[in-house]
Amino acid sequence: MNPVPIRRAWALKWLGLILPWSMAWGETRPLTGTTPVEYSEAARIGRDWEPQLRRGDVSPLVSRVDFRVLTERAIAGVPSDAEAKQAFVERFAPGAAASFQQGLKSFASLRFLGVPQTNAAGGVVFRCLSPDGGVNYHRYVLEQQPGGQVRIPDVYSMAAGDWFSETIRREFLASEGVSNPGLAARLKGADAEWVRNASLVAQAGRLVQQRQLAEFLTLYRQMPVALQEDRDLLLMRLIAGMSMDPAEVGEGTKLWERLYPGHPGLDLVSFDKLAQRREHARSAEALERIEAFVGGDPHLRSLRGLQLGLAGDRVKGRQLAEEALLVEMDLVSGYDALLGIGLAAKEFGMVARDLDRAVDFVPVDVRDLVLEQPRYKEFRDSPEGKRWIAKPPIGRRPNTPAAKLRP
Repeated sequence: MNPVPIRRAWALKWLGLILPWSMAWGETRPLTGTTPVEYSEAARIGRDWEPQLRRGDVSPLVSRVDFRVLTERAIAGVPSDAEAKQAFVERFAPGAAASFQQGLKSFASLRFLGVPQTNAAGGVVFRCLSPDGGVNYHRYVLEQQPGGQVRIPDVYSMAAGDWFSETIRREFLASEGVSNPGLAARLKGADAEWVRNASLVAQAGRLVQQRQLAEFLTLYRQMPVALQEDRDLLLMRLIAGMSMDPAEVGEGTKLWERLYPGHPGLDLVSFDKLAQRREHARSAEALERIEAFVGGDPHLRSLRGLQLGLAGDRVKGRQLAEEALLVEMDLVSGYDALLGIGLAAKEFGMVARDLDRAVDFVPVDVRDLVLEQPRYKEFRDSPEGKRWIAKPPIGRRPNTPAAKLRP
């Protein structure tokens, strides 16, 4: 998964995280319209948009977000002069709109998951899968317009860890911190520190993007406490620590749990690293917390099933993967979980069966996958594998889902 950018840079992908179905979590409020779309209509809209989005046509979303209006509303409450605000809107909105469209197109799959039922902002939630298998979520607030049209006044994004409106506001503060440092005197708390230390924050962002993690950690420790406790900066401290200093992770995790209890950001950046370190049970626990926060997602259930299976609970792991496939029969991560569990357990008869099931739903030739990937060597050498390789290839339909099997 891509790291969360320090300054929530709009030039990077929009990778989103929704508010949970049953919670109204959020440190900030979205920009909402005067006529929100009610639940059943929002569900219909989400279902109607999904076929276009799954074909790669992102116009249902792009055409309904007016970044000029969104930017103007986002910075309206900042005590800066009108000329500076207008210049920022002119400079920022076109690039943000282009970046938003490009980010959506970069996803391999967009799937409608549902509608939050207990939050006044409402909206629709989509799961976003990137080509490398990374999972992300967007929540789009909906507003009814005259004539039956619908617009999107705000979006919740994983990369920002916040609403687009708050991301824009913070970007404006960072910009003003360079050109108008006196603005800090009219602000309070973290906002004031963000402006006072705009150049420091920008430097931190460059260090992270250049993967100079040791230098970033040194710079982070020199920041004011208000910035050290900023969610983005703290998360980057944890990401850097995972690569550089385990002690940094322990201290940062305690701070994260105190400041942001229930927020899945740490789990989202750590579950894959835990899996890479073969801490499969801990990875499964992190995935379970993410799924509970999201409100349920077959893809996350598949990922958790794989980690449970690799941790030794093959029955539960397969059960979760099969449950996911009952909901989405073309879910690549479901087949990947079944295959991963079977290979780890050397249950090669089940591997052969699941390869046949996966033929229609993976974006690679299954036979080539088996013949070329090192993880299939023991299967290739087994009697079951030899029989599977020797039999005539099973035909496949031309449609393939947009994710790829774990190499």
